[in-house]
Amino acid sequence: MLRLIPILFLLSFSSICASNGDTLSVNSVTNFLVDSIIVSGNEITEEFIILREANFSVGDRINSDDLSFSKERIFSLNLFYSVEIIPVIENKKNIILIDVKESWYIYPLPFLKIQNNDLSKSSYGLFLVYKNFRGRNEDIRGFITLGYNPSYGISYYNPLMVEDEDISISVGLTKQSITNLHLGAFENVGSEFDYNSFTISAALGKRFNLKNEAFFGLGFQYMEAPKEVSMLTGSNQRIDRIPFASLSYQFDSRDLKQFSKTGVLLNGTWQHKGFGVSGINYNILTVDFREYRSLFWDLTARWRLYTRNLFGEKIPYYDYSYLGEQIYVRGHKNKHREAHNLALASFELNFPIIEDMSLSYKIWFLPQKLTSANISVFISVFAETGMVYNRDDRINIDKLDSGYGVGLTLLVLPFNAFRVEYGFNELGKTELLFGTGFSF
Repeated sequence: MLRLIPILFLLSFSSICASNGDTLSVNSVTNFLVDSIIVSGNEITEEFIILREANFSVGDRINSDDLSFSKERIFSLNLFYSVEIIPVIENKKNIILIDVKESWYIYPLPFLKIQNNDLSKSSYGLFLVYKNFRGRNEDIRGFITLGYNPSYGISYYNPLMVEDEDISISVGLTKQSITNLHLGAFENVGSEFDYNSFTISAALGKRFNLKNEAFFGLGFQYMEAPKEVSMLTGSNQRIDRIPFASLSYQFDSRDLKQFSKTGVLLNGTWQHKGFGVSGINYNILTVDFREYRSLFWDLTARWRLYTRNLFGEKIPYYDYSYLGEQIYVRGHKNKHREAHNLALASFELNFPIIEDMSLSYKIWFLPQKLTSANISVFISVFAETGMVYNRDDRINIDKLDSGYGVGLTLLVLPFNAFRVEYGFNELGKTELLFGTGFSF
């Protein structure tokens, strides 16, 4: 019987489109009363996973903006390379057809990262992703990194552990060698050194509606330094054993999460580390605000404010805030700065060169779902500024590092994005940046 369900959906979809039903233009939909919703193309994905991303249900009155927003949010699941939402009137009944084309869910992602333009500090490895393995948008991810900062880890995510209550769960563990970045620690030890780190964590999430979520997490971190030197660890011993807890809230009204044109993202996370164990007791507060707006002629604007703040009497060097590592100002990527707190502001304008182009190739030794994707290319201009500062420092704009530039982003959805950017800073120095993923 279960095998008949996708067939029945496809038959329903085909019969409606082929009958005398009136297919409407999405842009012309106003005050459309939804009598029925039909989902097709979901060979693996459960229907409710798709429907929970739409901002309408049966009985609602909707317009073209609702259809466009829902299409992008379904695309944001990263499960499909094509999503179409079609309004149809059939026998005086208003029907919404949602047709998806599923992507390939098991694939490796090789990567290469060169630190500070130094080939001797290259990290390389492999991510292995198994998405949607039970049709419920669950995923298992594993990775291994070799070379500079070797590491490995595994994680599991289930967005609907308790379906009726919209409760999610995520668990993960990571083992890594972390190169010290703090100049004071380098001077105290007398040479470069690595921390050995192991972290295990779990979090429960509660989704209140399409735009609001909250999370509570617990975990344990093991940090081992090469010797007992003050401030290398929080306990002043060679090894820190740190329990931690976190609370997060997220508001997300973006359309396409991977490359948004409209909406707001606000994420605030408070993390407490130590609970007094071995004298370790401090807090980390991060706030990330982003806004996206459509302007004119397909031009879009986005801006971001990000802060990371540390609170506590004693903060170990490995948890300081750093600019120039994972977080950086474009134009100053290889400039290293450290302090208790960090602030970053970014602004971008984006314009599409190619948008929403579906590609599908047949290669005899690969499944076609793996060679099918939605392609977009955007050109962008950006400006960024950032600084780090200690708790007792006065805010001084002279400490800001600023950068400007242009970039090109290739979106290959639902898989990844690739960026090349040319940036320069206020001193006139330039840099060419390559990366995967999205700037913000």
